[in-house]
Amino acid sequence: MSEKITNISRNIKNLYLDPNNYRFIDNKDYIKVEDDKVLDERVQARTRKFIEGKNQNNIQDLLESFQANGFLDVDVIQVKEIGHNKYLVLEGNRRVTALKVLQEKLKNDGDIGNFDSSIFSTIPFKIHNASDESKHKVIMGLKHINGNKKWPTLNQAQLVNDIVSGYDDENEGEKFAQSSLGISKAKVRRYIRVLKLIGYYKKSDYEDNFSTDMYSIFEEVIKKPIIKEWLGFNDYTYEISDKMRLERFFTWISPSEKTQYNENVDEEEALELLDPIIMRSHEIRTLAEFINDENALKTLEETRDISKALAISSYVGKSKFTEALNSAKSDIHNAILFQEYLEEKDIKKIEDLNKSIQKLLPQKINISLEKDKHISAIFTEGTRKHFTEIEIILYKHFKNFKMNGFKRVNIIAGFNNSGKTTLLEAIYFLTIQNDMSSFLDLIRLRNKFKDELNPIWLNQILNHKVSLKSVYNGVENSIEIQNGETNEEIDKVNYISTIDIHSKVNQAKNSSKIHLYSSKNPILHFKNIKYLCFSMFKSPYLHNHNDLLNSYADAVAKDMDKIVIEFIQKIDSAIQDIRLIEKNGIKRFVVRSNKYEGVRDITSFGEGLQRIFEISLAFASCQNGVLLIDELETAIHKSLLIEFTNFIQELAEKFNVQVFATSHSKECIDAFVKNNYEDNSELMAYFIENLNGEFKYKYIDGDRLHNLVESMDLDIRGDKSE
Repeated sequence: MSEKITNISRNIKNLYLDPNNYRFIDNKDYIKVEDDKVLDERVQARTRKFIEGKNQNNIQDLLESFQANGFLDVDVIQVKEIGHNKYLVLEGNRRVTALKVLQEKLKNDGDIGNFDSSIFSTIPFKIHNASDESKHKVIMGLKHINGNKKWPTLNQAQLVNDIVSGYDDENEGEKFAQSSLGISKAKVRRYIRVLKLIGYYKKSDYEDNFSTDMYSIFEEVIKKPIIKEWLGFNDYTYEISDKMRLERFFTWISPSEKTQYNENVDEEEALELLDPIIMRSHEIRTLAEFINDENALKTLEETRDISKALAISSYVGKSKFTEALNSAKSDIHNAILFQEYLEEKDIKKIEDLNKSIQKLLPQKINISLEKDKHISAIFTEGTRKHFTEIEIILYKHFKNFKMNGFKRVNIIAGFNNSGKTTLLEAIYFLTIQNDMSSFLDLIRLRNKFKDELNPIWLNQILNHKVSLKSVYNGVENSIEIQNGETNEEIDKVNYISTIDIHSKVNQAKNSSKIHLYSSKNPILHFKNIKYLCFSMFKSPYLHNHNDLLNSYADAVAKDMDKIVIEFIQKIDSAIQDIRLIEKNGIKRFVVRSNKYEGVRDITSFGEGLQRIFEISLAFASCQNGVLLIDELETAIHKSLLIEFTNFIQELAEKFNVQVFATSHSKECIDAFVKNNYEDNSELMAYFIENLNGEFKYKYIDGDRLHNLVESMDLDIRGDKSE
């Protein structure tokens, strides 16, 4: 430095200790002393007490050295002149204090060993004539930050902070501290940020609990971005956006009081002082592993044990998973290296291992158009209202179309192209929510694809957004389906588009997406799939063999198959039984009849019998849910409609199923009111019209429909011929 330094010597009485020395910052009794009070006797006495420490422990090493070796002018005492032959010690406060102690000891006839007492009148030192305080700070920094006599980290940080704050431009101050002290920019900034965080603590209700050894705790917080983010700590403005979380954090690092309720003890005596939950810096590193896990944080506060909080957090599971994955990778690599020893018996083990590995990829699989048997529904029991309102915001030709007033059995009447089937599809989509497989399965069946859908064709037909809302069992729910290009970073080689489904039941949200490719299987992503309720879509044009098998299994489990057979026997007394058999890996339904020997495949009987059998079984799978039947009368002889509609109403009541059945046949509609079912109060009939692209509907309840059909042969469809 260019500052002029003068060598001189004076009597020790002319040297005054610095009451604002940086080594005092961590002393709870330290108070900043103004310049005009520096020479005050009480200030000097308190400063000397700070430097000496308890029983002079802080200077004991110097006392022993001086008495054994005398005064060695190795580290020059540095001062600044404050007038009237008086000097304030900038560097060497400990040495000056030790000399004052030895001088007093000598006056009291104490033994000062080999120390030459003449030094007391000729203490050598250097005077800094410049008034630039920052250079004095640099001198201290070089010795106590990077030198061999380092201060505690808190004191170092305060010195660096004062150097930087001496500049109007903080960046310039940082550069000066960095270059003059020989420390990195990261270290300079970390010092400042830690002090700012400590400043918040010192202004809180926990101020009295601060101690120097807590510095490492605050420093570890600054080192952990995830905790800074949790607190909302800004690295540049030093502001904290979440003061509630800051206060909560302070409770973890501070002692707390626990009240012991005892009638025989005064209130003050009943308080038990508990140690802080977090007392060491390494515990901050542990905290960072579960800082965003609220359940773990509550456990931390309840048990005051960071290990227990960590144990219930997802961190342990993640660590075990990562460890297992790395171990498996290593083991498989070794197996490949020694695959020349592969034997026949090992192949089965490898195949089983491959199946297990596939289970680890639930969110990235080749699409399967079969329904997942493990999907559960939100409403499976206690369903009382089913659908009460439905709104088709947008689907095909429907726009902002609302319907309500639904009962247990709902007949949707209308002529061809009036939107009956589209309405059923919309209701079905609401029931399956974000089940992408069921959504695509219906499209596949409706468009008569036997196996897989063509992704290019699928992208072309799904060119309109689907938006639906409803109230089911008193709970609002919705679903949106859209096809378009994703913003995600995915493999875009031969990429076509992405279908997104977003569903919401009350406040619970679920979503699914499928990426379509022209040259490889689509990739389906989902975290969770929940049906609104169990449902099935039955159409004479959509034969789903898997649905039929599932319905039969559910019916057998509920002893319902017998009820169905008994009904079928009413319309064909020759039939004895219908059973599911498996031969050569193929599952088929066979019929035993008095008219034939042995059994015959059900497909050799009429379409009407097959349809009645399939629709009836579906009630078992749709218990407490919804059954959608398109064109109910198709393939069923009109002479059977009265008995079958009566059976439908019986099953709907028995299994608590809401039925939506479309029809454009007056005979079918009339059958519901002519079947003498005991309760028509749970029947509602609707007539839908397409008036130049605008859909309208009218409805009539079951009791009134019965009376009007009986009295005037009412046709709810109006006068238009079929």
